[in-house]
Amino acid sequence: MTILRSSAMSMTQLLLAAACIAGCSGSPVEEGAQGVTTEASQAPPAKIIALSGGVGWNTIPVALSSDDGSFTVTNNVVLDFPAYAQQQGAKLLAGDFNHDGKPDLALTGGFSSPGVPWGSVPVALATGIGTFSVTNSPVPNNFATFATQSGAKPITGDFNGDKFTDIALTGGFQPSGAPWGSVPVAFSNGNGTFNVQNLPVPNNFGTLATQSGAKPVTGDFNGDGRSDIALTGGFQPSGVPWGSVPVAFSNGDGTFNVQNLAVPNDFGTFATQSGAKPVSGDFDGDGRGDIALTGGFQSPGVPWSSVPVAYSNGDGSFRVTNAAVPNNFGTFATQSGAKPVFGDFNHDGRSDIALTGGFSSPGVPWGSVPVAFATASGNGTFTVTNTAVPNNFGTFATQSGAQAVGTL
Repeated sequence: MTILRSSAMSMTQLLLAAACIAGCSGSPVEEGAQGVTTEASQAPPAKIIALSGGVGWNTIPVALSSDDGSFTVTNNVVLDFPAYAQQQGAKLLAGDFNHDGKPDLALTGGFSSPGVPWGSVPVALATGIGTFSVTNSPVPNNFATFATQSGAKPITGDFNGDKFTDIALTGGFQPSGAPWGSVPVAFSNGNGTFNVQNLPVPNNFGTLATQSGAKPVTGDFNGDGRSDIALTGGFQPSGVPWGSVPVAFSNGDGTFNVQNLAVPNDFGTFATQSGAKPVSGDFDGDGRGDIALTGGFQSPGVPWSSVPVAYSNGDGSFRVTNAAVPNNFGTFATQSGAKPVFGDFNHDGRSDIALTGGFSSPGVPWGSVPVAFATASGNGTFTVTNTAVPNNFGTFATQSGAQAVGTL
């Protein structure tokens, strides 16, 4: 991979690195370039999209938001981490794992050789915008093995409210084929090491997480300062879409309280339609996590022209909007390779949705990053920009092995 040098950045920009707040997962892991957004605790925080996992890369491309839908790009060499990201099963995660106000990256789910799971969690701790120091410490209590089991999906968030980003797993099956009855959580110690809990989760949440189509997202859905886990997109064993959104509210100690309440306005059905991808964020700025859907088709070959949003009421229930989105955003979201990531890209206190990794036609990568900015109305409407992104970032996002996760 060609090593690119970005234009000079101010010291202020370097210091304003983003930190992942409660609800870091955003969207489930996708196959392809791993795109990550982060949201900061400093004011005004920088918002970035990072890529890793591309075949042959020894760098981490980072696109820094300029608040208006445009981005500046760095692409610096990083020791070891890009190679780990290319190993079988490795999934990219983002957050502020040491609570220093900078956006860090982590990997889990990888194999060091066929059939041999990692015994560690590689963490790239940010030292500035696009520069990283890498740790790779052992993780206890078989967490790394759980991360490789069939169906396991990693998600990030601050599950105990200590401001360090943690990693949870859900959706896995035991070697016997039975669904997990627990949610393994690796609580960050702030130095690249983790303390692991693996406690039972009630109300069949573990089973629901393994049902066909189920996708986990995280957010602080009740506004208590701890990240929670929601599921959407699932089908009942009969093949009927869920009519509810199961939510596991974190108690802060590795245990969860589960609600599974009906969701209105066909949100459960939209979440199961072809191509639909959930992303979580605080789209109305009320301090509670919400869930948006993008990338779906209403019928074969007909993309959605709207973004369904389920706004959390704080108790496991949601109000749903489904407003039209302008400037072909719905179509862009369905184009080959497109992956949604999210963050507050204009620093207005509301989460936005960006797309990366898409092709405008076969073999022709996008040269831009479409961004849907949530409006102040809180009614599910967005304004859309689609500005060119420099330094081949759009091409890198489409290269083989690059995968995508979204974070808050």
